[in-house]
Amino acid sequence: RRDEYGYRRFALLLNSENFKRNVNAHGVLLVNFHAPWCSHCAALAPHFERGAQLGISHNVILFTHLFNNTISQFKKLRKVVELEISAAFAGVDCTAEENKKLCDDEKILAYPTIRVYRGSSSDAILLNKSKGDIRHFEVYHGPRTSEAMAEFTLSLLRTMRENDTRTINDAPSTSSS
Repeated sequence: RRDEYGYRRFALLLNSENFKRNVNAHGVLLVNFHAPWCSHCAALAPHFERGAQLGISHNVILFTHLFNNTISQFKKLRKVVELEISAAFAGVDCTAEENKKLCDDEKILAYPTIRVYRGSSSDAILLNKSKGDIRHFEVYHGPRTSEAMAEFTLSLLRTMRENDTRTINDAPSTSSS
C-alpha cells in the first residue's frame, strides 16, 4: 500500500467513518491532517511514514517490556492494555470529499497539522464540547523527524505505563487473609 505521495504506508488511513473509533482505540494517536497538493505535507510524508514504522516496532518492544515480569498484573489489565496502552500514527487527507466535514469539525486550518489524541489529560483541549462530542488533543510542536515523532509517542506510552503501574500498586488487595 502506498500513500498519496508514493511512500509505503505504515500510518493508518483515517476518514469520517473510522476517525472516532481509532481515536478511542488507541492510547496515543498521532494524526497528520494533510493535503496532497501541499509541498510541506509532501516533505513531511516520508518522515511521518517512517515514524509510523518505528512506532509499530516500539509498540511491540514496549508492550513486551511492560509486562515481562508482571504476568498476573497483565492478566488483570488485558482489556485496558489492548485499548489504552497502544500508539499509532494516522493520516487524514483533508482534500478528499469524504473527509471535508471531518477536517471542518476538527477545525483544521493549515496543512500539515499534526495532533496528538489521547485519553483524558489536564492540558488537553476539549473540542466540540457543546455537541457532547468531547475529544482530547494537543497540537504536536516537536521536531518533524521520524525518530523524534516515534520517540515522542514512546515517551507518552512510558508515562501511561507509569500511571497504570501506580494505579495497580495503589489498588486495594482483593485477596482475603
